[in-house]
Amino acid sequence: MDKIKYTSVSWLKKNEQRAINETIAMMSYNPSIGRVLKPGGVIKFKEIAIRKIKLLENIRNQGQFDKFHNRFVLDVMKNIKKTSSGKRISYGHGQKPINVFLKLYIDWACQPNRQIATKLKRFLHVPLDYWVMWYIKDERRNDFSKIIKPVYRKKSIGTADLSLGSIDKDIYLAWQKLCRRIYSVRPILLDVIWARAPR
Repeated sequence: MDKIKYTSVSWLKKNEQRAINETIAMMSYNPSIGRVLKPGGVIKFKEIAIRKIKLLENIRNQGQFDKFHNRFVLDVMKNIKKTSSGKRISYGHGQKPINVFLKLYIDWACQPNRQIATKLKRFLHVPLDYWVMWYIKDERRNDFSKIIKPVYRKKSIGTADLSLGSIDKDIYLAWQKLCRRIYSVRPILLDVIWARAPR
């Protein structure tokens, strides 16, 4: 395409929403998981995210959102496949860029529009990472012991292993259940914990 087409106001107007969507996808992926997953994953993630956001307007309840979310994670795992060290990506790796993307896209940017975003905000999942899990484990010991510890024990994983690589779907869902117990109105608020992480 020629430069005039790229700089024309009509072209910019026509492509603004796509640019917003793609930028939010890339901004979510790179800082949240980009260095952990294999090089080139950001392009694949952006393509998957752009396809998935078209389905958001049809979601009416938590169950529908959770199914949408699970398929999103499985698509990321299927298409990106490996970490930068060559290991197969886990459910924990897959959820991270998705949850950061949906937080930025829906909760912060009110996309795809304010009405849909308002409806979906309460369904969002908390992006899990070491610091969020460590903080919740430390601050909510009783809830952690009741909800999370039994799942780790069943999987024969030590509860001190808060790495994304150890998180499968069952462990992930247990963490989301605990997050919802802490603040059911808007669990995504718990992601602000990362701002308190030591640097």
